[in-house]
Amino acid sequence: MATSMGRAVAEMMDGRPEANPLRGLGFPKVPVLYNGTAWCLPFGGAYYKAKDRLRGPPAPPDGRVRE
Repeated sequence: MATSMGRAVAEMMDGRPEANPLRGLGFPKVPVLYNGTAWCLPFGGAYYKAKDRLRGPPAPPDGRVRE
């Protein structure tokens, strides 16, 4: 498969666009839940902030356990 796709890409780069095996396929658009604004980022940030707070402070760099 990779050899075949490599040959097709090389032929397209050589100026033969008809060698593209995907030229007639329609690709799906972006899912409906995304409209251009990153609405999910605040939720992800809050999740990891809570996860960090529940885990506690990081271990010291020398690997010893704090008392």
